[in-house]
Amino acid sequence: MNLITGTIIQGSGDDFWVRSYKLRYSADRTTWTTYADSDGFIKVFKGNTDRKTPVTNLLDYPIYARYVRFVVQLWQQHIGMRVEILGCSKNVGDCEPNPCANGGTCLDREGGFDCACPPPFNGKNCSVGM
Repeated sequence: MNLITGTIIQGSGDDFWVRSYKLRYSADRTTWTTYADSDGFIKVFKGNTDRKTPVTNLLDYPIYARYVRFVVQLWQQHIGMRVEILGCSKNVGDCEPNPCANGGTCLDREGGFDCACPPPFNGKNCSVGM
């Protein structure tokens, strides 16, 4: 699993770039969560305005994921993008498989784990809606 804190995208090809996208993530490639902002709304990330300039988008809160998907919303001519995912690798121990529900991020702790819950969820395993 990796701790993901943001993305950098850039166009490619002649005049091809992505103007906006959503981010989905998973620990197992079976269950996918669409990233929501800190207010609980599905986040649509700003993309490029040309093919050359890199665009950095930092996440409102970090996530743990093994797999990431970029779901393109708008593009220029054709979909074309180069991607870098910001964050780091982390040994998650008690977080394998992820015990946190509803897209919660598992935080491995000495002798256990905690869940960082996206809004509007809370509780030990992010299973309680607010």
